[in-house]
Amino acid sequence: MSDRGERVVIRNALATRYYWPFGATSCVESLVAGEGSMKQDLTRCEISDWLNPRFCEGGSLVDFDERNILLYCWDRTLLAEAYPKIKESWPGWNVLIVKEGAEDFECYVYSRK
Repeated sequence: MSDRGERVVIRNALATRYYWPFGATSCVESLVAGEGSMKQDLTRCEISDWLNPRFCEGGSLVDFDERNILLYCWDRTLLAEAYPKIKESWPGWNVLIVKEGAEDFECYVYSRK
């Protein structure tokens, strides 16, 4: 059984999408410890195209240009517990929980153009 997670990182107006079949919760957990932990988490992911929203069980979008973080996870308890910790680890960033996951990430990226 998998726990599909999508990560999107935006730097210098370039959006890179990452996928890991067991990463729906780890993408949220990796942000709790800050940028270094997030980068470490990305090393086990593969660069991919957009994950089908029906199969995206969790994810994060980190926009370094605009200092925005969008989060989604099927485990709402984990998300609620991680949210204040992520806000603390990423001072000055806007941290938002989104409802539709991959669809919200895709809309966010395309609205920036």
